[in-house]
Amino acid sequence: MGSLVAWEYVRQFGTDRFQGFVSVEQQPLDLEQEGYDHGVFDFDELRGLMELAQTKPHELAWSLIDSEKPK
Repeated sequence: MGSLVAWEYVRQFGTDRFQGFVSVEQQPLDLEQEGYDHGVFDFDELRGLMELAQTKPHELAWSLIDSEKPK
């Protein structure tokens, strides 16, 4: 999610204070859109992820990891 935070910073504040920015394996937009072949989520899926990030961040983290929760 670090890339999304960095892209949001650029959107809000620009690049005047940047010396450099490298985004690895994450595009600036995760939303599926017509004419954009790199989107991963439709609007409802992305909305659900954002809700989890705000209300149950640990649940969101585990939903993105391909392993079992520790006991």
